[in-house]
Amino acid sequence: MKKIGKILALLLAFAMMFTAFALVGCSDGDVEKDPPHTDNPGDGDDDGDKPDEPENPEPPAGTEYKFEAEDSRVELKGGEAGALGIASESDLGATETYVANFNANIGASITYYVTADADTTASLVVSVCKRTSASVFTEVVFTQVGEEFVDSNALVPALSEGEKEWVTFVDVNLGTVELSEGENVISFTNISAEAGVGYNFNRMSLFTESVKLDWGAGPQPEPDPEGDTYYFEAEDAESNGWGENIDGHFNGFYVDSAVEAAHGGAVVRGLGENADKGYYFEFSVDAAEEAAYALYLVMGVGGSLDVDAAFPYSLNDEPVSTGAELSGSWEEYKEYKIAQGTLLQGKNTLRFEVKSGCLANFDAVKIISPAELTGPGGAAVNEYEFEAEKAESNSWNDGTDWLWRSPNDEVSGGMYVSHVEDAAKDHPGEAWISYTFTSDRAADAAFAFVYALGHDGIRASSFQVELNGKLVTPIAETMTNGGWGNYISTDYAVLKLNEGENTIKITVGGGAAGDLDYFTLKTEAIITHNYSAQ
Repeated sequence: MKKIGKILALLLAFAMMFTAFALVGCSDGDVEKDPPHTDNPGDGDDDGDKPDEPENPEPPAGTEYKFEAEDSRVELKGGEAGALGIASESDLGATETYVANFNANIGASITYYVTADADTTASLVVSVCKRTSASVFTEVVFTQVGEEFVDSNALVPALSEGEKEWVTFVDVNLGTVELSEGENVISFTNISAEAGVGYNFNRMSLFTESVKLDWGAGPQPEPDPEGDTYYFEAEDAESNGWGENIDGHFNGFYVDSAVEAAHGGAVVRGLGENADKGYYFEFSVDAAEEAAYALYLVMGVGGSLDVDAAFPYSLNDEPVSTGAELSGSWEEYKEYKIAQGTLLQGKNTLRFEVKSGCLANFDAVKIISPAELTGPGGAAVNEYEFEAEKAESNSWNDGTDWLWRSPNDEVSGGMYVSHVEDAAKDHPGEAWISYTFTSDRAADAAFAFVYALGHDGIRASSFQVELNGKLVTPIAETMTNGGWGNYISTDYAVLKLNEGENTIKITVGGGAAGDLDYFTLKTEAIITHNYSAQ
């Protein structure tokens, strides 16, 4: 079937579905639906260009590449009847983790991003659940590879009725598709209103003879504009929700000013207990010129938060759809990017409404913009880098080889510190590096590692960080694994700098690992540091 024909068929299916809904709504009682039609040989029915008995193609040849539906690199879009979910319902006998409720959501969509080393033909196979009635997969699920629609007679067979069939999966070969060199987009959209023929979705497989396939990156977020970073504290915002603790319940929001992990040392609590009361937060930010901006929420999220539904954002009275879904824990204050756009010259009003499901402790908003910004509690944040190989150390200055300064053209400064794992194993708590610098004021500073790590399970506390002789408690529990050679940043702690001289000391404890490139400090203070180890 041609592409235009497939689109018309989809539109017709939706039109027929909504017409049926309207007729049911106008009836005086329940209308018994005819069972789904399945054509039988010699029954006299004529399905046009469809064969009487659709058959799956022969088993595919080549190497199988499996792409699980629940993988984080798949875009999932909920449909009209409810949100998609990830499930493994052992009580029903499921042996796979899969995307549940796909069959219950008209318009629900699963989109894969797959890379190919070269142009190739591949066999496309889907693993879906068997249901109470047989159906042709592409008549139930709109299937697209790039700009082309998949037209297949592959049948998902029926099985006896019962919930167990909801989690009994069968491989369905949809035939061959054409993949291009580079990234390919493959999508599946449910267009059926019949629960008896819809599917729970387990995975997609692609079979190729000689071309290697892998996960693609998918759509990448727009980069932040170049410019300064500003934080505006939640406790400095205008709000109609400021309240107090009454018998253990919060009548409005209150400020907890004893949270070391938070930016500025304070957060606003009580959002989750004050849904649908018309409460809001409002930040007035003046921009010296019209300019681009990126907006982050700094929050401790108690589980998950749909920003558009639970904490909707507007700029200058214009609602902004963010599409952002946040997840985390109450006391882990992360920065979540939610929007990007343009600030007007002069006053800009950023408003957040508190709705049902807003389960979070609100720390601050962060704005990156080339424009000079001013507002309550706002100040530019400076970022400073400290090269690991230029630090003072007892490892290379006293003749030992516990830590090595190794050359590498791919890293900052052309060198990094390696053999951390050996030092952790042979000399735990003995090898250290340190920096001494001056700050023009007492201020908070966000301290982060930039490193490469080749395996999981490295605890942040394996690196013992001290500021001015006092041990610092890390924000993160474990270090993020990016793979050897891939240098990434992990926020470690918020430090309380003294005015004048400060010393940071990093000691390699048991279980530490990684190649250390440099460390960063982000702070409103002006830092001056001089390396003594060159």
